[in-house]
Amino acid sequence: MNINIFSVRDCIDSFEIVKILERKGIKANVFSIVKTNKKTLPNFKLKYDFIVLTSSKAVKCFLQYLRLYKKRFKKIPKTFVVGPETAKTLKKNGFIDFYQASGNSKSLLNLILSNTKIYSKGLWLCGRHRNSYIKDYLLKHKRFLKNRVVYEMSQKDFISEHLLIKLKNKEENYFLVNSSRNVSLLTMLLKKYYIFDKIKKNSIVVTMSKNIYNKSLENGWGKNQLIPETLREKYLDKFIHSLNLKENSNG
Repeated sequence: MNINIFSVRDCIDSFEIVKILERKGIKANVFSIVKTNKKTLPNFKLKYDFIVLTSSKAVKCFLQYLRLYKKRFKKIPKTFVVGPETAKTLKKNGFIDFYQASGNSKSLLNLILSNTKIYSKGLWLCGRHRNSYIKDYLLKHKRFLKNRVVYEMSQKDFISEHLLIKLKNKEENYFLVNSSRNVSLLTMLLKKYYIFDKIKKNSIVVTMSKNIYNKSLENGWGKNQLIPETLREKYLDKFIHSLNLKENSNG
């Protein structure tokens, strides 16, 4: 197949995606669209009833915070994670005592409300670009959630010459994008280089949720593929399967 596959994420996540695909016999490219910057830890001297994690990027900070928190309080807060990727990262680091939602805000909120009491106080370890709906919804149901930014995603404003050559030389491009924000950043970056209109004609944006899919359409991408799967390995397996089906039909 004369195609290019780009993993459009931050640098570390992009490399992880590329490694997984290459283990499965698929060549791919790192398209690092953002850089992750770590922030300071929350105040561990304040007591909370529960902690919310909505990204695996917050796990390292969470574990550091928890070590300090346990020195001051005997009981650690209940921990709620949004989906399987964050859960997987926690397990890799030896932390298994948590409640796992199904990869979306609705299931996360239901899980929190079912396992906390009225007037419970929670701490949300998150990035700067977060959805305020979670905090507002919990407040409406008398749970108080304080958000603390523990990482920040800063936009990269250039494309390497190596990637530019690949973008222009192949017949078809697949962009694996994991967030609505990254769809917008990718679009803006390609427009900055005056290649968006040309690239989008022969490109497909592959998303894992309806929200990202809709954002892609909103940004002017005409060809989109939705693979509604929150677990990274399964998402990539289904993507590879779709490539094989396409190759067989063309053959």
